[in-house]
Amino acid sequence: MLDELKQTVMEAILLLNRYSLAYMLRGSVSGFDRRGGLVVINPDGLSFEEMTTDDLVVIDLDGSRVDGKRKPSPDAATHAALYRVFANVRGVVHARSDYAYSWALAGRDIPCYGATHGEYFYGDIPCLRGLTRAELAGDLARSVGRLITTEYARLGLNPDTLPGCLCQSLGSYAWGKDPQEAVRNAAALESSARSAYRCEMIEPEVLPATLELRNKLYKQMHGNR
Repeated sequence: MLDELKQTVMEAILLLNRYSLAYMLRGSVSGFDRRGGLVVINPDGLSFEEMTTDDLVVIDLDGSRVDGKRKPSPDAATHAALYRVFANVRGVVHARSDYAYSWALAGRDIPCYGATHGEYFYGDIPCLRGLTRAELAGDLARSVGRLITTEYARLGLNPDTLPGCLCQSLGSYAWGKDPQEAVRNAAALESSARSAYRCEMIEPEVLPATLELRNKLYKQMHGNR
């Protein structure tokens, strides 16, 4: 079932591992078959190095397993929430890469200081608020998915031009038109986090890139999207 999408997700998983974006098992990658309403996601508790396409799990948007022998990633409900609300998303990544995770722990947005950030993200990369006690009492992954989608709506953020965010204390989430683009956006998010950290260490009073430069960088990369 969904053999082509499974292969695409497997390639994205290998790419995530190659970029060193997932600490140990703390990461997840999925792809979405929007026509069938089905998600292919990595299983729980299996290292990326030993994973094959046979280990991937197919679920529906309610989290019910449709195909596969293993238990899906515990992040599955977060992925499903993003697919349900963000109309153009067909690939999602959750990672705890070093620098992005540090900004998430600090509860800070990542300012746009230059090129890589400006090419991939149109605006500061937001760090969304921490989960409330009531949210933590429920299913964590569902609460995170609801947090991302509702905060993007409340803050007027466009998931197509700002394809990734931090969640306070939890790490980074990135998405795209397919799983590979989601991984590339996750890599760009980590690069932006690393550069911003080093930039502020060198010059604590540094100013963000100008709006004119950010417009130029983003449009060169994406056109008038």
